[in-house]
Amino acid sequence: MSISALDSYARAHHGLVTRRAAGSAGISVRTWYRAIERGQLEVVHPGVCRMFGAERTAVQAIHAAVLATGRGALASHRSAARLWGIPRPDDEQVVDITLASRSRQSTLLGVLAHRPRDVLDLNPSRRQGIRTTNVLRTLCDLGAVDGPAVPGAVGHVVTTGLASPAALIAAIKRHGRSGRPGVPALRDALGEWVLDGKPVDSVLEPAMRRLLERHRLPPAEFHPVLGGYEVDFRVIDSPLILECDG
Repeated sequence: MSISALDSYARAHHGLVTRRAAGSAGISVRTWYRAIERGQLEVVHPGVCRMFGAERTAVQAIHAAVLATGRGALASHRSAARLWGIPRPDDEQVVDITLASRSRQSTLLGVLAHRPRDVLDLNPSRRQGIRTTNVLRTLCDLGAVDGPAVPGAVGHVVTTGLASPAALIAAIKRHGRSGRPGVPALRDALGEWVLDGKPVDSVLEPAMRRLLERHRLPPAEFHPVLGGYEVDFRVIDSPLILECDG
């Protein structure tokens, strides 16, 4: 059987094919290795190849690592951030994966395997067809490998509606025990998105607080409840109410 029988699989997997998929399609081991010798397939990792002519992309590299690592592997940390649309450097070389079982091993070239003790929130999400950590777990992990990127990542997640500040606060509480180096970076970054201990609704509320402080305007209480309604700001000792994102 021709290797072209894998074309549809490759289209659904970022130009990649696996030896397992080839076997399921009736392609023999001999045909598989002959295709590699002829340049029809390019080995990316053991058991995972790139189809001839397929574009090389960062997402493809992530998918190849997850496919090669096998059952239970998730894209995580920097790689998961990329899949969630959080901006990452174009020249980033390392692929992060998480293995739920600490007994699992992975020695793939260019792949950093994480075997965390904290297995909370490791139910997989799918982004671009790739198994990955959910966005809350991703933000908890990102600071462990790239702390300076966490503030921008939090801003992206909140402003695009992927998660609310309240959800991030809850994630910090779940994961914020010792031994989680990424959580302090997330907690610090979240300070921009919490006022007076309460999560903000949008980027406009922190901007309004900065304006009040910069121009030395009267102090204001954030998210007070007045007459059964929660408002953005109430100027203390004044009837003035400010709505900046409603």
